[in-house]
Amino acid sequence: MVAAETKIEIGRDVQKLVEKLKSIPILEGKIFGMLGHSYGGMGILEAIEIGIEPDFLVFLASPIQKHGAFFTHQLENDNPT
Repeated sequence: MVAAETKIEIGRDVQKLVEKLKSIPILEGKIFGMLGHSYGGMGILEAIEIGIEPDFLVFLASPIQKHGAFFTHQLENDNPT
């Protein structure tokens, strides 16, 4: 397997992985979260743009965005249950 090089490719890979994991019967109804480190975090954000919906996210050493854009995204998409 060739490693993904762009955040779009990483996002697509994450989406496919999530779809596969959610199709496993023993995981049905389980809380699903994601942890992304550095560029991997950007790939997770791309997968969210594609349509995955994790229950929670953890980002470590995420690339910095201007004027708190990263935190604005979190606040705008906060869906407490």
